[in-house]
Amino acid sequence: MITSNGHILDDSAARLGRLEPVPADERGDKDALWRRLRRDGYLYLSGHLDADVVRDFRRHYFETLAPTGLVAANGIAEGVDAGGAIDLALTRRLLFDDIVRGDE
Repeated sequence: MITSNGHILDDSAARLGRLEPVPADERGDKDALWRRLRRDGYLYLSGHLDADVVRDFRRHYFETLAPTGLVAANGIAEGVDAGGAIDLALTRRLLFDDIVRGDE
């Protein structure tokens, strides 16, 4: 069973599956990207972002949210669930005031 924010997600093949990256020959074609986005609902642009930047932001994200009870103290690098109560008010404040508006 897969959940998100306390809701059980539909894990049927129609709702959950492997993401398909945009082929290299379509990446520069705006019309092809729009068609793919409308058809699939997402654009998977593998290799588009610098992996070190993504890893650094991931670390920042989980370190920032650790005081909420969401992330285990010894699981920040992997984003491991703490498995306990979560302070939702603090989560919202840190997410929207610090993470979303932050320089990272």
